[in-house]
Amino acid sequence: MATLSQGPGSRDRMLDLTGGTRWLVTIAALALVAIPAGQASSALTIAPRSDTASVPSTDHLCNAAVRIRKGHTADLSRVADDAVVTISGRDFALDSWQGFTDEDPTVSQYFHSSSWLVPLYDDDSALAVSLLLDQAGASPDPGASAGLQALRSTGWSEYLVTLRLWTGLCLYSRSSDPRLVPVLDALITANLDEMRYYGPPRRPPHNHGVFANEVLRAAGVALGRPELVDRASQRLHEMFERVFEPCGMVREQSSFYQALNIRLWTRNLGADASSADRAVLDRARLALGALIRPDGVLEPIGDGVAGAWTPDELRAVGASAGGSAFCPETGWAAAHVSAASGDRQHHVVRFGPSTRMHGHADHGAPTWWIAESGQDGVPVLVDRGLYDNSADARRRWADSAEAHSVLRLAGEDIVGSTRGEDLGGDHSTAYRLTTSTRRGSATRVLTFDHSSFALGASDSFRVSSGPAARLLQSWHLGPDWVRSDIHTAVTRDGTHTLDVFCQADGSLAPPVLLRVEHFPAYRTAVDALVVRCRAPRDRDTLIETILVVDEPGARARVAQGHLAVETSTRTYGFDAGGRLTVAVAESPR
Repeated sequence: MATLSQGPGSRDRMLDLTGGTRWLVTIAALALVAIPAGQASSALTIAPRSDTASVPSTDHLCNAAVRIRKGHTADLSRVADDAVVTISGRDFALDSWQGFTDEDPTVSQYFHSSSWLVPLYDDDSALAVSLLLDQAGASPDPGASAGLQALRSTGWSEYLVTLRLWTGLCLYSRSSDPRLVPVLDALITANLDEMRYYGPPRRPPHNHGVFANEVLRAAGVALGRPELVDRASQRLHEMFERVFEPCGMVREQSSFYQALNIRLWTRNLGADASSADRAVLDRARLALGALIRPDGVLEPIGDGVAGAWTPDELRAVGASAGGSAFCPETGWAAAHVSAASGDRQHHVVRFGPSTRMHGHADHGAPTWWIAESGQDGVPVLVDRGLYDNSADARRRWADSAEAHSVLRLAGEDIVGSTRGEDLGGDHSTAYRLTTSTRRGSATRVLTFDHSSFALGASDSFRVSSGPAARLLQSWHLGPDWVRSDIHTAVTRDGTHTLDVFCQADGSLAPPVLLRVEHFPAYRTAVDALVVRCRAPRDRDTLIETILVVDEPGARARVAQGHLAVETSTRTYGFDAGGRLTVAVAESPR
C-alpha cells in the first residue's frame, strides 16, 4: 500500500494509490482531479526538438560549468608560473592533471571539473584554453574497465566527465577554438559509455544520470549534432519511469535528493510535460511536503546538509509543509498532526530496502517536532545531518546507526531490509518495523500520541546466530535540549521538559545522557545530547521506552513486564502488540 494525504487533522487519507481510480491532489489549488489508473504510469514527453532548439547561451553553459563549487575557492595566482592551482588550501599540480583525495572528494571534484578555468579565461583566455588542452593530453580516458579509483584520479569518472563537459562547452562557446572539438568528442564518448552512465539499464535512476543527459543535450545543440539530443532525451525517458515510487518518493534514500529530483525533473520536462508526467511530479511534491516540518525545515535525512534547502527554495520547487505519506517501497512514513487544542506535531520514520545511494544506517529512526498552541515549535528527535562530504571520522559517524535514533547491537549496526507497516489509529499514529539480518530479527513499534506529546517505542531482538551482543537504543535530541538530571532534559529557554524512561526485560533501565555533535549547517558542529537505553542482558531482549514532553510529575514503574509512566494527568503503557496506550486520569493527581 502506498498512501499520501493532504490537509489538517489526524492524517486524513485523500490520495490512495492502491488500485482502481488514482487521485491526484494538485499542489497549486489542492483540488482533487481523477486520473484513470492506466494513465498513472509515466508517459514522458521530453521531445528532442533538435531541429528547432536554439544554441545554448554562453552564460548558460558557463554558469552550469561552475555550479560544482560547493563553497570551495580556487587560488589561481600560481597557475601561470608554477603550474599549480590551489583549491580550498590544497595544491594540485597541472603537469599530470591527476589526483583524488578521499578525505575531501568535493575538493578533487572541483579540481577535475576544470570549472576554475572559467574565471581564468577572463584574465588570460589563451592560457585557459591551453590548460584544457593540456588536461586532455596529459590525462586521457583510461576506460571504464580501469576502475572507479583510476577514473576519479584521472578525471574520467561519470560525474567528473559531466562537469568537464560543461567546462569544455563553456570555453568552446567563448573561444570557438576548433582544437577543443576533439576534447569535447572524447568527453561525449565517455558520457555515452553505458559502463559509466549512472542510469538504466545497468544502474537505477540517479541525479548524476540527469546531469549527464542535460550536458549531453546541451552538447548536441551547441555542436549541431541532433543525434546527441535524441539520445539524451531517450535516456531521460527511460530514467523518469523509475525515479519515484508510486507514492511519490524518490529512490535515492535522502530527503535532500527528494527536493533535488523534483527540481531536476521539473526543469527537464518543461512546459511540454504530459498530464501523467505532471501527476508524477505532483505526487513527489506532496511526499516532500510530508517531510517538511511545520516551521519550514526539511530534516536532512540521508546524505544532505542541514539548511541546504531553505523554505523559499522548497516553495520554489512547489512543496510546502503538510499532509502525510506512507511509502513502503522506499521506506518513508511521515505525518503532520493537529490536535483540537491547537497543539501540532510532525514526524518522519525511516525504514525500507538495504542502504544504497545516499542512504544511512537509519532504519527505524524517527524525527519528532512539537509545538504548543500559539507557540513556536521545537524539534525533539532529529537527524544529525552531515558535517560535509569528507570521508573522515565525522562522516563515518553520521552515516552509522550510532548517529541515529535506532536499535543496534553493541559494536555493530543492525542493517538490512526493513519492512514497515502503518498500524493506523484514531488517536495515535503507529508503525511496526521488522528487520531480518544474519544475526537475528528486530521488531520496533513506534507510537506517536495525538492527544499529548508522547512517543512510545517497543524494541525486541531475537538472536539467531553469532556471539551474544548487548542491545542499545539511541534517541538523538535536537540541539535546543540540555541535560537536567538522569532521565530529564529541558530546552535552553526553559519552555519544555522532556522525560525519558526505559525498561529492559522487566526492570527499569536508567537512561544515559551523552554529549555528541550535531551538524546544523555545512561544516558547522554544535553540542547536542543523545539519550541511550541499554539492556542488562546480551541475548534475546525487549526494551520499551516512553518519551513525554511537558508532563509534570512523571514517574515510571514496571507492571507485568511492561513499562508504565504515570503523570499528573495520564498513564502511559504498552499493549500486547507493543503500541503505546494512554489513559487520562479521571481527576488530576
